[in-house]
Amino acid sequence: FVMFYMPHCEGDLYESVVRARWSATQLRDLVCVGNTFTTYADRWAAKNVDPSKKRPSHVIAASTIVKSTLIDPGDTFTVQGAFNDTSVHSFDIFDDDAALPDVESSLGEDAVQLCT
Repeated sequence: FVMFYMPHCEGDLYESVVRARWSATQLRDLVCVGNTFTTYADRWAAKNVDPSKKRPSHVIAASTIVKSTLIDPGDTFTVQGAFNDTSVHSFDIFDDDAALPDVESSLGEDAVQLCT
């Protein structure tokens, strides 16, 4: 397997990793320690993002199939900040031919404006 240790990295770095491994066999072998993928999906769904940033469409699509385990599920960080959303991500994909979520459908109505 391949492990990426990426706590508190920018969304475009997660996007690059997930996009580069966007197949059932490669995602199955991926473990990523970093910001929770569903947080990116939630922010984009709420349109609570910096408009100058590119939409992490592969991360958003992956958020629907990833198994995420929070490092600190008890919210023991005294200050809410950079590392309180760190998770270990893995993919329980058992079939090499498994269909992955459609990345295009994760783009939404702002795809033309926010993605290049």
